[in-house]
Amino acid sequence: MLAVIVDFTRCASLPPPFAFKGQIVSDPNPPFVPSRLPSGLEAKVLEVDDTEECWSMDPRVWAPLARSEPIAEKMRQRVLRQGNTLPLLTALCVALLSVMYTTTSGRAHGGVRTRLQYRALPIADFGIVAGSVKVHPSDRLAFRRRSTGVYVRGQDPERHFWLYFKPVRGAEVLLDLSVFTFNLCSVVRSAPYAPPAIVELAEYAADAVPAYFVDRALRTGAGDVHTERHRVSALRDERLHHAVRYIQRGLDEVDVGLITAFMADVAGRSITENEVEVVSDVTMQYCGLLGSVLKDELWRNYPEEPPLAIQTDPDESLDSDSRPKHKDKRKKKEKETT
Repeated sequence: MLAVIVDFTRCASLPPPFAFKGQIVSDPNPPFVPSRLPSGLEAKVLEVDDTEECWSMDPRVWAPLARSEPIAEKMRQRVLRQGNTLPLLTALCVALLSVMYTTTSGRAHGGVRTRLQYRALPIADFGIVAGSVKVHPSDRLAFRRRSTGVYVRGQDPERHFWLYFKPVRGAEVLLDLSVFTFNLCSVVRSAPYAPPAIVELAEYAADAVPAYFVDRALRTGAGDVHTERHRVSALRDERLHHAVRYIQRGLDEVDVGLITAFMADVAGRSITENEVEVVSDVTMQYCGLLGSVLKDELWRNYPEEPPLAIQTDPDESLDSDSRPKHKDKRKKKEKETT
């Protein structure tokens, strides 16, 4: 359900990236061959005609050089589902605290207090991890503005964020909602989890949404694509507890300042105005969606096991040896598969 509401925000609520609004006039077809940018960064470069906006719903109009509509649509979704990771994850954490872990959290749904658990084990802690994710240069995106020739980096795998949930005993689980743009396309079907408020919006009709979920069994079987630098607990953060005390009335300037300070600790840097704006706008929306799920006990109808899948490119091989050869003669890193 968390994956569904984040994807809804990215696809239907937030302003899209500039590359989504301009026509792609370069080759978007797999296999993806990385290019070296003037900065030294290597990535798959898409040239964007930003001289005029392209708002067609037809993916072939957006990427006319694509060999097929599925290829064009897959690339369009990778472009759309990038950015704003930290504020969206922070908004999720604040909503979970507000709706499930405050002293008044049971009032909205008949006095029943619901808590997170994993395989019958209560969750003792949850929060955000800052680190990096392994990405082959051919799966990293960058963009070239046709109007100026300036290159724009896409989402940075070296500055990545994901959620952790730690049960009272045993190994923790990870939920990464932002690796789809890197062609690490683990998805979950949205139909069983979408709150009614999202289902009613006909313009948002994603059958599957990005959800890279890792528990101990998956980590042992497939290896770990994540490298952690540090983490910050949301459940135990006093600033967030203070911010959600009266969140039913909305977030005031002090509350937003406390949430921003939490984000700065996670990121290890100053928070941008855009990030502050996103977390301010989205947090109350997430509180409402999560509150409706608990009030109507929609979670009782969720599948016993989530319907996960991997969305590959047409004719894509999961064998890393089939990738286009990297021009750099240094040792190459293989792509991890889920």
